[in-house]
Amino acid sequence: MKIIYLWIKTYEHIKNRGYLFHAGYTADYDEGTNSLTIQKTDNIESLLYGDRISVTAIVGDNGAGKSTLLDAVRTILFDSRSWDKSIEGFLVWEDKGQLNLFPFMKKTPDAPNNISVHKTLPDNFNLIYYSDFLDIKYYLNEFDDEEDVYTYIDEYHDSFRNRYSIQINISTAYLLRKNSSNMLDFFHSDTRRQIDFYGSPQGKSLPFPAPANLSVKIEFLGIDIFDNVLDAPLQAYEYMGMGHHGEINTEAYIIGLLKEMEKCYHDKTNPNSEPLDVLQILQWDIFVVYLYNLLSMRRQKHNETNDYSQVDAIIKRTLPSSIEIFDFWGKLEKIFSQTWTDDENFEIYLSFYLGTLDALESPKEGNLNIAFSIPDHMMQILSAYIHSRKTPGRRANSRTALQALLRFPDEYMARCGWNGNWSVDTFMNFYNNYLKIACHIDFLKCSWGLSSGENNMFNLFARLHEALQVEEKENIILIFDELDSSFHPQWQQKIIRSLTEFLRKGYPNKEFQLILTTHSPVLLSDIPERNVLFLRKDSVETNHEQTFAANIASLYYDSFFMDKGSIGETARGSINHFMDAVLELEKEGNEIESNQGRAQRLLNRFLDKQYPNMGNHDKKSEDECRTLLQLFVDSIGEDIWRYKANERYHQFLDIGKDKKAKLRDDLTEFAREQGMDSVIALLKEWLEKENQ
Repeated sequence: MKIIYLWIKTYEHIKNRGYLFHAGYTADYDEGTNSLTIQKTDNIESLLYGDRISVTAIVGDNGAGKSTLLDAVRTILFDSRSWDKSIEGFLVWEDKGQLNLFPFMKKTPDAPNNISVHKTLPDNFNLIYYSDFLDIKYYLNEFDDEEDVYTYIDEYHDSFRNRYSIQINISTAYLLRKNSSNMLDFFHSDTRRQIDFYGSPQGKSLPFPAPANLSVKIEFLGIDIFDNVLDAPLQAYEYMGMGHHGEINTEAYIIGLLKEMEKCYHDKTNPNSEPLDVLQILQWDIFVVYLYNLLSMRRQKHNETNDYSQVDAIIKRTLPSSIEIFDFWGKLEKIFSQTWTDDENFEIYLSFYLGTLDALESPKEGNLNIAFSIPDHMMQILSAYIHSRKTPGRRANSRTALQALLRFPDEYMARCGWNGNWSVDTFMNFYNNYLKIACHIDFLKCSWGLSSGENNMFNLFARLHEALQVEEKENIILIFDELDSSFHPQWQQKIIRSLTEFLRKGYPNKEFQLILTTHSPVLLSDIPERNVLFLRKDSVETNHEQTFAANIASLYYDSFFMDKGSIGETARGSINHFMDAVLELEKEGNEIESNQGRAQRLLNRFLDKQYPNMGNHDKKSEDECRTLLQLFVDSIGEDIWRYKANERYHQFLDIGKDKKAKLRDDLTEFAREQGMDSVIALLKEWLEKENQ
């Protein structure tokens, strides 16, 4: 399915407009006669993008309805509740060379015989929607199609025929809403997509080399976990009392366990003790968070009463013996060495830990370099341990070796089995296990080391890759709202080619229709004029200049309706104010007897226009004013404008000198004709008038 022509009688602020979405046709609808004409025509899409890809761009004024038009397409294809309420019109699409018309208004248009009229839409396509900008309109649930799942649609006109299609929303606003219960899930889900895309054959279709290194920062819970995380919630509980010497005086087993765990941790981090390794800290963190979540569940069920019996019973199944009898660290190690547990709450934590062990023991022979960084507080523990060891011999050698590792933390993590060349599958298994507990204990922060533009580009392709795995549909409609958003002009130059190559090479059995809005003339120069919809606030314009391989300045003027030029308002207004100031002072030239003070007057007049009603300006000397105004003129980038401003500026400065020279020439000519005595008499006459 390819959308060819859409006519909208009414939808939000769109009234009685037709939109041609395919350069392979011309189309016209006469509402007065209710007649539709469509003809096939030649186009160059196959030369630019390939036989299976079409591209349509939508550009125009701000507020002309570009995003609204995209919403209309999504509404027509998926939001069946709106057809008979808020939107009227008809849609023409092509399927295997056959033109079809779907009316969603009272009167079906009169169409040529080669167009089949249907009461339903086909079910051989999926739609993928992408946008990276945030807008509350798109954060809210705008459509009733339950994005990302099979969509049951009751067709228009109460037809009994149903279809199943999928709209896959990979916009940032939607994914944020989807993960609104835990914002970190949004970032983790993007990382998971990127890793999966990296390991796929399609992952090579990027406009820059695919990153080969993934940095993972470990941010385990610190030593002060009880003070910062647990103590505050626990203080809300009703303790049965504390003894004078600090001993725990409560019947709640979990509170005694937490206090003992805190003491054990501090004892273990004493410089005289063997330091904790990464796996011990991992066990500690997991178990602390497990206990904390048990307390949270108890608080929700018991309204913060002092009844801990249910939590105590769960813990005793996991840790059946008294903590005072057994060594805590040994007990903790034993808990995490089991392959099963009686407590289903602890099962996901145990599963993650055992999965981590399997991943660390796997051969590091993959092509994805993973570099874990050591937590700061762990480095402090290890450093304290090293400095406490001062005896010679073997212990000194051990200290030296550990010091060497601490100078190169990556070597230390490699020795522990973390750093190395993981296979994508191994790391994905590890990461997927981690995501199951990330809502409870979020300690991994992943980074590819890319620039913001590269990361956005990588993320776009990763989201597309995941969306295209959902269903083996033959036809895919891809809608991009403001595709150029956040991309550097270099990426804007590459995005169309990168997208079409990615789709053409990675998915050779699918046909794609790309519909995008853009504000970028760089991006638009990759799309022929016949593939572009030019929207004004009151119309859809035709007969524009060519856009493909066009001059960027021309695209600004013609395609983006830059009536006031292509430079910014500050630059344009400043140049106009400068030239107007010069013109006004030239007209007032008789009031300026010489070239002294001209730059001062020009600067003040210029500033009055720049900042009206601002009062007096800082006083500057004539030389300072000349220097500042010349610097302004020299800052103008356009050669013609700079030359004209410079010419008018210097002509104005020298106007007094020119008048004096002209007056001297006139007096010389007068003396030659009338004699010097006549000149002297004239000057005396002027002087007498001035003295009167």
